[in-house]
Amino acid sequence: MFKFKKLKTKLIVIIGLLIFIFFTIIHMFFSSHSRNIAKEFSFKETETTAKGYGEYVRAEIEIALDSARTLEQTFEGMKTIKNLDREIFNNILKNIIKRNPDFIDVWTCWEPDALVGKDQEFINAIGHDKTGKFIPKWHRDDNKINVKPLLEYDIPGAGDYYLLCKNSNE
Repeated sequence: MFKFKKLKTKLIVIIGLLIFIFFTIIHMFFSSHSRNIAKEFSFKETETTAKGYGEYVRAEIEIALDSARTLEQTFEGMKTIKNLDREIFNNILKNIIKRNPDFIDVWTCWEPDALVGKDQEFINAIGHDKTGKFIPKWHRDDNKINVKPLLEYDIPGAGDYYLLCKNSNE
């Protein structure tokens, strides 16, 4: 290899090499440590952000669920006291969608003749189908609110949102 004639040169090279090795080891240690700290920080920051968004989504879903529960309890109460005026039901649905600008649809689907057996009087009326079944869907479209009957609620696949609940009694 290299042959150094002077002891001073040998010492300088050996000390220089040791210093280089020492600083390389220190650099690798701190780089690794810094990387681990950055990784840990980014995981914690990501977790915090995800929890924040999760809470936001949960709160939004709770608003919809609270509205659905209140609507169910209101309609059930109205049925108990035999106040089954379809216009009142429609006004309640319309009011819910007006007061909740994030809602796209609000609807109800009643079994045949569930509202005092008057379905025959409402055949093809607004919010009813060809059987007169009360199935209004209040819909927001371009900030306009309108009502039409639910479609395909009785077709497996497209109507699973209704059929699965109906068939499981939940």
